[in-house]
Amino acid sequence: LNSISKTSLRKFKKVYTGIYKKFERRKKIKYLKPLIHVINICIYTNNIELLSTFLVNELCKLRKQWTFIYIVSRIINEFFNFYKELKGLKFAIAGRINGRTRKVTYIRTFGSIPMQSISSNIKYSLDTSYNIYGAFSIKVWVHFI
Repeated sequence: LNSISKTSLRKFKKVYTGIYKKFERRKKIKYLKPLIHVINICIYTNNIELLSTFLVNELCKLRKQWTFIYIVSRIINEFFNFYKELKGLKFAIAGRINGRTRKVTYIRTFGSIPMQSISSNIKYSLDTSYNIYGAFSIKVWVHFI
């Protein structure tokens, strides 16, 4: 934390308060503040493993995974207004979501992710979790400038 300048710390707080204000009516959700903080830290530090680990841990705790996935996608969409160095983000969640009998794969893409280009600055992370319904896997790709 000592290496972070005051201007970047101000930007970090500005992003958090700007996004949290848009989701104020969902204050009752326990994971909202930590989710915004984790996504903000992950994008700011280019550490995608932290994001996928957080998503896996939260999905293990919940019984209604679709509401969590919906809120995650809405929050990530808001981050594109604040971070200009973020070109694209894609996450895929595969598993027995909400206790379905068959596996479901949910893929959400924001911006552009050039999968065929080697020279692009793309970070990738994969995590797996287990809960009462079965296994979940989360893949996250992030494209920076």
